[in-house]
Amino acid sequence: MLRKSIVIILSLVLIISFVACTGNDVENNVPEENGEQQNEENNNDIVNPEPEENLEEIVLYFADDQAMNLVKSKVKVELGNKTLEEVVLEKLKEGPESEELIKTIPSQVEIISVEVVDNTAFVNLSSKNLHGGSTMETFLIASIVKSLTEIDYIDKVQFLVDGKKRETLMGHIMIKDPFTSEEVEQFVNTKE
Repeated sequence: MLRKSIVIILSLVLIISFVACTGNDVENNVPEENGEQQNEENNNDIVNPEPEENLEEIVLYFADDQAMNLVKSKVKVELGNKTLEEVVLEKLKEGPESEELIKTIPSQVEIISVEVVDNTAFVNLSSKNLHGGSTMETFLIASIVKSLTEIDYIDKVQFLVDGKKRETLMGHIMIKDPFTSEEVEQFVNTKE
């Protein structure tokens, strides 16, 4: 019996010392002076259910309804994870919001990529379905050049077809050298 009592007492001493060594794990949820909780679980970032959109205003050029002039159009867009020049080309390809303007990049024309090097945008188009008359080619080139050169870090636009320089896009306008905004104004008028 004495042996049993000693075992029980030793067990209790071990349990008490074990509990005493583990420390106090009670959370302290007392508010600080500014009312914030000290508990890390309560310091979560507050998520706005209606987040602010990070909109950027871009300038696009589309053909007028007579296909005689380019018309300037301002649009607010969200960039997401795309570059400004990628979004400009996407929006040009989608076409204008106004029914009075005409889309200048046909749906069948594939834009492979756009990259900017030393203030020159290199617009790489696929040769597949890249055909059309002189008016289509003129407005495609002019709208892309005018729209991209509205971006402050782009001065010129060089067109590539399947990653290479070519004589023309569709057989009418020479594209061996990059275009400036002023150069395209020589073959198409612009309206504000």
